Amino acid sequence: MNWKINFFNYENDKWITMKNPDEFFINYVGYCTPLTKEQFQKLLKAQKNN
Repeated sequence: MNWKINFFNYENDKWITMKNPDEFFINYVGYCTPLTKEQFQKLLKAQKNN
């Protein structure tokens, strides 16, 4: 599956969008944890505000 995900680098105290991330960036399963209920609520609230 080809996900349309924006990847970011933290540079000079700012998050900068990566222009051409390498293919290996597509799978982060081993480097993350599931979102909490609170995080989902924040995402829903942010989506409603846009």
